[in-house]
Amino acid sequence: MGGNVGVVGQAVTAAELRETTERILKDCGERYGGTTARSPVTAHPIPLYPRDRVHSRRTVLIGDAAGFANPFTGEGMSYAFESANLAASAVEGMLRDGKNLDVYAAGCRRRILNDLSSAALLGPILHWLMGKVELSSFFDQVKQNDSIMKACSGIARGESDWRNLLGKMAPRTISYLLLNNRLIRGKA
Repeated sequence: MGGNVGVVGQAVTAAELRETTERILKDCGERYGGTTARSPVTAHPIPLYPRDRVHSRRTVLIGDAAGFANPFTGEGMSYAFESANLAASAVEGMLRDGKNLDVYAAGCRRRILNDLSSAALLGPILHWLMGKVELSSFFDQVKQNDSIMKACSGIARGESDWRNLLGKMAPRTISYLLLNNRLIRGKA
């Protein structure tokens, strides 16, 4: 069994990121039995903005090359697989029927970019909440809501997308803040 740890931050030092990574690895080791092998810690920029053009006459960009990474979580594998699938179909159509690759761009807009836009809308709300809300209480409330939990697990399994979660989460987030003063830090 394997895994990886991703740590991101805004206006933090490399030392703080390393300390956080070590703390997470220690906690995971205690919880799941330690690690048997470990690669060196590396850092890579996450392409947070999709490219304006995802194809030329004879070339398609997929995954990170197309800028398909979730702006909230940094996750990009599901978008890489989806865009590769769309690209394969578009290239097959080009070779078989002489079609151009515009169908690939249209598929990316429909199947990937709409989802990334929803994540981009929800992300700042969730980042803002992290500084204002007692997170354990907030997530206890969220865990009790079956429709939100199904939306989250659907995203993790690739069966749903961020538009679904945005539709369920945004109205409830505002309600939680207004109706549950105990969630606001300093008001408990």
